[in-house]
Amino acid sequence: MTYGLVLSIIGAAIAAGLAGIGSAVGVSIAGRSAT
Repeated sequence: MTYGLVLSIIGAAIAAGLAGIGSAVGVSIAGRSAT
């Protein structure tokens, strides 16, 4: 297992997590502004 592969997997997981958090925050903000 090379370090590059591990770093790419970790980077992908972090990116997915940030995207999920961003979408959740965006939905909550949209919901608050809509009400």
